[in-house]
Amino acid sequence: MRLGVARRDEAALKSEGDKIRLCMDAFVPKEGVTEMLQMLSDNVGDHLAAAASNFTGTNPPMLEQSIYADSLRTESVEAMETLVRRIWSGAFHDIVRDATALSDQDRGQSDANQRIRVGMYFYRGPNP
Repeated sequence: MRLGVARRDEAALKSEGDKIRLCMDAFVPKEGVTEMLQMLSDNVGDHLAAAASNFTGTNPPMLEQSIYADSLRTESVEAMETLVRRIWSGAFHDIVRDATALSDQDRGQSDANQRIRVGMYFYRGPNP
């Protein structure tokens, strides 16, 4: 709420108790770069940790995949970007909803010592 990413839902507060709603689909800090650099560090660090864990094979495999295509026209890349953003938007809301419910359920339990990070990225650039 401090960063403007979420707000208290006053309508739900009256009927269902304390609820928080997302105000946007993504977080990009408006003031300074400190939070942005921390998010970049956290995201890249966890992505590399998942890949490294999969590489060593000492734990069950984590989801860490990508799709690559080249020799595309600009219009095709734009179509793919639209598709990826649409898919992510739906997944984002479902994941936030379920992660919030499970976090609320588990908070305060003696064995609630785990965390998750789920992400998706889209990169476009010229053929190498």
